[in-house]
Amino acid sequence: TDTSRRDQFVAAADKDIAKGKAAIASLEKKSGAAAADAKARIDVDITAMQLELKSVEAKLAEMRQANAMRWKEFEADVSAATARLRKSVEKATG
Repeated sequence: TDTSRRDQFVAAADKDIAKGKAAIASLEKKSGAAAADAKARIDVDITAMQLELKSVEAKLAEMRQANAMRWKEFEADVSAATARLRKSVEKATG
């Protein structure tokens, strides 16, 4: 059904958000122990991931506030934001 598809979509986005937060936490630990030049590169990655994470969270919040009939209007934006977040995580964590 449409509702179960929406629930699966939201669950997948939540999973991507959780992975992003875990990657940020891991990088923050790594940054604390890194040499100055490596720390600067890691901090840039952290900042990029934090921005992508905020974008996904905001778009997902918009989608959650939409009624069940309108959630598809937000699907593309949330999908694009989660894709950017996954790419950012992959780039930073290798």
